[in-house]
Amino acid sequence: MLKDSIASAEKAAGRPLKRSEVSSYWSQKAHDWIRRHPIDFLKLLGTKFKNFWSAFSYDDISVVTALRDQSVTFPGEGFGLIAALGFVFFISHKRVWAMIRDGQIVLAGEANRNHAGFEDKFRTIVDALKVSN
Repeated sequence: MLKDSIASAEKAAGRPLKRSEVSSYWSQKAHDWIRRHPIDFLKLLGTKFKNFWSAFSYDDISVVTALRDQSVTFPGEGFGLIAALGFVFFISHKRVWAMIRDGQIVLAGEANRNHAGFEDKFRTIVDALKVSN
């Protein structure tokens, strides 16, 4: 496949090309196609996004065609759902509690990541409450 792509680019140029020139040739062809077919490009991006989050690995175009012929369009969507939910655990969670006790505001807070950053934000909240009194 690599040799075919090099041969096609060299044939179009009418001369032997360096690898960087072959790469530029195909990049330009791709950009031209995207400009001429923006809707198809967005559909392709959607397909790539779905495939990225699936458990199935496409190793050849013939596999994609065979799956499409068998009406298999969402292989591994269960994995994609689990991965998306699992991603939540990598996001920073912060909590702040406030309570009024004996006429005073009592604050508490917790963060699962970036404790120093949370401490700065917590101090900002405390300072803002001091100013408003």
